[in-house]
Amino acid sequence: RYWRDWSSDVCSSDLNNRILFYEAVRARHHELRELKFPKSAKTSADAMAYLSRQFREAIRVTGDYDTVLMPDQHEWAAQVALAGGEALDAWQRVIGGIGRFNFHQIPADILGHTFQRLVSPEERHKFGQHYTDETVVDVINAFCIRDPWASVLDPACGSGSFMVRAFYRKAHLDPSLATHEIISGLFGCDINPFPAHLATLNLAARDLEQGNFPRIVRRNFFTVEPEKSFCVLPKETRDKHGRREKLHVALTALDAIVGN
Repeated sequence: RYWRDWSSDVCSSDLNNRILFYEAVRARHHELRELKFPKSAKTSADAMAYLSRQFREAIRVTGDYDTVLMPDQHEWAAQVALAGGEALDAWQRVIGGIGRFNFHQIPADILGHTFQRLVSPEERHKFGQHYTDETVVDVINAFCIRDPWASVLDPACGSGSFMVRAFYRKAHLDPSLATHEIISGLFGCDINPFPAHLATLNLAARDLEQGNFPRIVRRNFFTVEPEKSFCVLPKETRDKHGRREKLHVALTALDAIVGN
C-alpha cells in the first residue's frame, strides 16, 4: 500500500508540474495552443502522445525547458497518472483550473516539501537527499555569497532551495540586476532526475516574463570538469530550419559552493 500510494503521488505530481509549467509558458508565448485532449484520445497512451506533442512545441518555441517539460525518465509516471476510467476528464478539469494560478508566486519551500513527501526515506538516505529549511539556507548563503555577481554552485541541488534563495540573495545585494544576469551565475546539478526536474521548475518560476534558462542539469557532479560543457542553453539565433541554436556553457571559476 505504501508503494502504491507513493508512486501514485509521484506520477500525478510529475504530470501536474509539467502541465502547470506549460500553461505558465503559454501565458507568455501566445502562439502555443491551449491544452485540450482531442476526442480521439481514448487511452492514457493517446493522451500522453498529445501532451508530448504540445510539450515539444513549447520547447521548440522557447528553445529550452526540456528538463521540465520532457524528463524522459518520467514518461511512465505521466502515463500512469493518465490511466483510469475518468482520468482524462479529471485532468481536463485540472488544466482548466490552472489558468487562474499565478505561477511566479510558488514559494521555494513548497516544492522542497513536495520532494520530501514524494521521495521515499530509503531513496533520500541512499543519495543524501534531505530538504533544508529556508532559514538555514539563508544563513549559509549569507555567509558564502557576498557579491551580487558571484558564481554559485550547488553540486547536489535537490529541489533547488539553495538555488532559489541564492537568487534572492543576489537580487538583494544588487536590486538593479536583471533576472537573466542573476541566473547566469547560478549552477546546480543532481544525480536524480526528479529533484533536478523540481529545481529547474523552481528556479525558472522566479520570472517567466523575461524568459530565463536555469543552469541546472541531471548528472553526477563527479563527472563535471572545469572548462568543459556543464549545460547547453538556447541562443537567440536560429538555424536554417528555424530551430534555436545552442550554446555550451562551461562551469566557470566559482565564488561559492553551497548545499547541505
